[in-house]
Amino acid sequence: MGTSDSHMDIAKIISGPTLVLEKDNVHSDALCNQLRAIGISQITVVESVEALERCVADGPAAMIICNIDLDSANLLTLLKNIRSRAPHHTLPFLTLTSGTDRPLIEQFVQAKVSDIILTPLKPDTLKTRITRLLLATSQSQPPLSQFEFGRLHRFSNSDLVASNQDSPTILVVDDVPDNLMLITSVFRKEFHLKLVKDGEKAIRICQSDNPPDLVLLDIMMPNLNGFDVARILREHPHSEHIPIVFMTALDDIYSRKRAMKLGAVDFITKPIDIEMLRFRIANLMRLVHARRDLQKEFDQMLELNTLKESLEFNIRYEIREPLLNALHLLEELAADSSLNMLQKTQLSITRKSVGDALALTRLASEIYQIETGTFVLKAGKVQLFNIFNRLSVQFKNLYAEKKLDIKLTKPKNYLYDELFIAGDEFLCYSAFQILTRLACEHAAPSSCVEIVCLKYPDSIILNIDSSTLLDINNVLSLFDRFPSSNNNKEAHSHNGYHGKIMLEAHGATVTVSLDEETRLLNISASFPQKEGFNPYPE
Repeated sequence: MGTSDSHMDIAKIISGPTLVLEKDNVHSDALCNQLRAIGISQITVVESVEALERCVADGPAAMIICNIDLDSANLLTLLKNIRSRAPHHTLPFLTLTSGTDRPLIEQFVQAKVSDIILTPLKPDTLKTRITRLLLATSQSQPPLSQFEFGRLHRFSNSDLVASNQDSPTILVVDDVPDNLMLITSVFRKEFHLKLVKDGEKAIRICQSDNPPDLVLLDIMMPNLNGFDVARILREHPHSEHIPIVFMTALDDIYSRKRAMKLGAVDFITKPIDIEMLRFRIANLMRLVHARRDLQKEFDQMLELNTLKESLEFNIRYEIREPLLNALHLLEELAADSSLNMLQKTQLSITRKSVGDALALTRLASEIYQIETGTFVLKAGKVQLFNIFNRLSVQFKNLYAEKKLDIKLTKPKNYLYDELFIAGDEFLCYSAFQILTRLACEHAAPSSCVEIVCLKYPDSIILNIDSSTLLDINNVLSLFDRFPSSNNNKEAHSHNGYHGKIMLEAHGATVTVSLDEETRLLNISASFPQKEGFNPYPE
């Protein structure tokens, strides 16, 4: 695909503004220029996560690009909110990062970030990634199967280009042809080399879409000397990060200090000691390879998360039909009057196992619809006391070794069948099963877990109270969808996020709190009483 074709495709695909969060004006301007260069003209720049959130709420956006090193916690919250509700759950969300905070990167991957690009970034890398992202998410264009990363171009017929194009790129700047040929003979097989004879061409290459990984720069050159070239490179966002090694016949202390002040990483005197040059370049290139390896690692993390989502999709949809067929065959077998008692018992156990597996696929499908904003509640009568009565028996047996006393309390002067809500019984049972398990799991041994049903004129409130050893930080994170990897792993062995969102889909308000004095953990769900709901439809 040619460059112009790629730009034309993006112009056709993209609809709405690209939202950019960048607080540094220089880097913001550079990023916007790169976006315009690939055909993205409608750009809105914001300087805070709050402003970015308002822009998303105000109207449809085409894409979000932000530096997650600026306000990571709030950006992560925004990404989770975007992914959890329609119509923004498929919005491309591209992040830039220095990559120093690995746990943070993991959380963004789990939150379904679209792409992660290490900074400082090459313009060509940004162009390729955005093109891939937009074409892959477009309904009108097929995803690209392959991209040519790191393609290098000639800048003039007189420039010498020696290539090992899969290797890091070194730009050699020297007005003496013999020096250029010497460097070529030494490094041609190890690196992709670009060789130029003057500073102007060097600047053009370093500020192009595909700058080099390292610059070997002579000082004494006509027109622009090496010091001037280095100063100009350090003043431009495309080239400010490129490592510079000066190669010069100058050996005075003033030249060395001036080179270091301009950000040089090394200073090599002529005549060049080839063996020492090899060692120095090899050491510098370790950093380049480490950065490339880190980008590959982030790409693999994103790919594995995508595979996980694909697997979950298969569980939700493609496994359900075979299970239904199996259950149907088992029911036909169970109707056979010639079966003996042992065969009937085995069939019953098998039917229950297949039914449980089928229920899990339905639960996964319902949770997916809730998270993506496509869930539609088909309300019926849900007897809450019946659900908790079943759960209390279940968890008494399950946590018998822990010696938990599980109590169930209903409000006085109300019959059991008066404690109902409008909802989906299967989802309510699954949700309360998760929340009750959460309370039992974190309850202190030989303590009491009390389930209290409270009925008011305008609401029904369910409280699950238990004594716990958790601290306040772990309690407040029990409903987090993506628990922090820094927190106590035991505290997250069971998580209440899915139970919470299933009840919220019924209009409930679900909270968790801790009385630090009494060590009482409270999980509460408040259901508003819906007017006009008839629990006994004709």
